[in-house]
Amino acid sequence: MAASTHREPVVAVVVAAGSGSRLGGETPKALRAVAGRSLVARSVAQLAAGGCTDAVVVVAPGLENAFAEALADAPIPCLLV
Repeated sequence: MAASTHREPVVAVVVAAGSGSRLGGETPKALRAVAGRSLVARSVAQLAAGGCTDAVVVVAPGLENAFAEALADAPIPCLLV
């Protein structure tokens, strides 16, 4: 029997709805840039490197566009909820 090339989906849930108030400033922690890349983008990239095929990113109301922009170049599909 030949080895299957079909891979089961692996979906990660990224909870990024916090305000980051303890960190200070007005930008949520997940959207803060570290070395030119947001923390949420770095997290999703690491999940993809670990084998995740998709990510569901939980964001605070009103920040969907900011997260969509931060994840525009994500290596896996990201559903913002």
